[in-house]
Amino acid sequence: TGKQTELSIGFLGDVTLAEARETWATLRAQRMAGKVPALAETSAGSGDMPSLGKLCQLYLDEYASQTKRSWKDDERLLNRHILPKYGDWPADRFTTEVARALFQSLDSTPRERDKLRACLSTIFNVGVGRTKKLTMATTWLPASFVNPVTNAATAKHEANTNFPALTE
Repeated sequence: TGKQTELSIGFLGDVTLAEARETWATLRAQRMAGKVPALAETSAGSGDMPSLGKLCQLYLDEYASQTKRSWKDDERLLNRHILPKYGDWPADRFTTEVARALFQSLDSTPRERDKLRACLSTIFNVGVGRTKKLTMATTWLPASFVNPVTNAATAKHEANTNFPALTE
C-alpha cells in the first residue's frame, strides 16, 4: 500500500544481536520480493484468536486504564455498542464490512460513531503491539492481523449552517 509500518523485533536482552540481524534480513528479503514484511509468529499466534470481548477487556485493563484519562468513555462505548452483539465473536470475524455496517448504523450520532471508531482502531493497533505509550510484554493478536477499522470509511459530518433571513 506504500504506507510505512513499524515492526517490533523484540526487547534488548530478550533478543540477541545475531537474532535481531537475522530477523531484519528476513524482513528485508520479504520487502525486496515485493511482499509486505511480517514477523513469523507472536506469542498470540498459538492458533486461537481471542474473542472481541476478551480483546476489549484486555484493552481496558492493560492499556486504556493506564494511559487514558477518558478510559471510562471507552468502556461505556464498548459496553453499549460492541459487547452485546460482537463480544463472543473471534476478533478476526469482525471484518471491515462489519465495522462499516456498525458505523453506518451510528450515522445519526456522528460524535459517538467517531469516538467508537477511534476506540476500536486503537484496540486493534494495541492488540498487535503498535503502541508507543506503553511497553507490552506480549501481544494479543498475531502481527499479521489487519486492523478492520482502518478501511471502514465513515460519512463526513457536515455542520449545519444557518443563514438568518434578512427582513426589510
